[in-house]
Amino acid sequence: MRFRYSNVVYIIISICWVGLCPPLLSQHDHLEIGADSNLPGSPLRFLNPEDFAASEGHILHMIEPEDGIYHGDFHVGLTASVRAATLAFGGPEPDHPIPGTEVHLRIVDFQGPPGGILHFWESGQLAPTFSLEGNQASGLTWKVSGNGGLAGADPYGHIHGRRFSTSVQGRYQLTLIAYDHALNAPGNEPWHTESEPLSIVFQAGENGVIPPVEKTPVHYFEARQTHPLEVTPSGHHLLALNSGESRLSIFSLSGNREHLPVLIGEIPTGLTPVSVRARTDDEVWVVNEVSDSISVISLAHMAVIETISVPDEPADVVFSGDLAYVSCSQINAIRVIDCRDYFELQMIPLRGLAPRNLSVSGDGLSIFVSFLHSGNGTTILPADESRPQPTPWNPDLPPPPLDGHCSGFTSRCAIPGH
Repeated sequence: MRFRYSNVVYIIISICWVGLCPPLLSQHDHLEIGADSNLPGSPLRFLNPEDFAASEGHILHMIEPEDGIYHGDFHVGLTASVRAATLAFGGPEPDHPIPGTEVHLRIVDFQGPPGGILHFWESGQLAPTFSLEGNQASGLTWKVSGNGGLAGADPYGHIHGRRFSTSVQGRYQLTLIAYDHALNAPGNEPWHTESEPLSIVFQAGENGVIPPVEKTPVHYFEARQTHPLEVTPSGHHLLALNSGESRLSIFSLSGNREHLPVLIGEIPTGLTPVSVRARTDDEVWVVNEVSDSISVISLAHMAVIETISVPDEPADVVFSGDLAYVSCSQINAIRVIDCRDYFELQMIPLRGLAPRNLSVSGDGLSIFVSFLHSGNGTTILPADESRPQPTPWNPDLPPPPLDGHCSGFTSRCAIPGH
């Protein structure tokens, strides 16, 4: 699965040789963040992605110091700012977010060269805050607004000194979204939906483009999915299972004007996820058939916050009130779990083989269960034990061959030779 990027920005980082340096002004450019409008539910937006495009000549230069905390590493600063809404911070500026919005940036995808590690340094720190390695969707975040998430506070933010560094030359691609970390809107919702993804490419060192690494084809066993797609209650996100690679893909349904799904992140789950259900707009449960577990995921943190062990080969989960009902196919039972503390409350035995799909009645008082290997009252007879086929009406035709057939199964079922 691949991202649909509305803005692809190339930041080429190189050693500044004499006569090769573009204007130094590009080192102090700021990635500005605002909103489409001041209406609740409108998306946040990167206001000047074109200022970072290599085709426009805006190149951030990397230096390689001989001493200090970045000794031996290429490094460069990247400053993000949020438009001010009040006079206290020089506003109101055009396109500012609603007061009470707390803008954070989230890394939703990262790709780097073999052996390359990209470090993020928070302003004033003597060690990296976090590091990115290989090709991964990280979900790591950092704040841009300085209001601490207080209701009604100015969303303005502007912090210098944050830097990225690496010791390995090559191409690094970082994809970001801006989102409202606070829940100050009515109903404990964010004021704004998240922005469209913005992809930034760093080129460390003086070498040119590093050829992409060829991926080896991988063949997977098919998973027995029961509920692989889900839309969150608010309709803001589409959740899709990638069972073969054991991860959950998260798409935004509200961050672009075309209302098309835009991949914003992927989260590792247990082995062979087969069902995904959104309990709330933030809390998502993923049923993992092979690892016999449930991954409870927070969309706000883009991470697994709890792993619940369940009996062999769970298949589906549904909710009623504060209770979760999990079908456990190998023990023919439903496990009831308290969603508040994730403790088991009850095990309900079932008269059927391999319970899988679940659904809840409209009043929330009943759970419906479908079984994989029960309920049809039939059996398969092999060819050498089944009754002969009828003789053809046309005597010139040869007798029909022996074959197996499906027969009603009762205690009086007659099988030749038994």
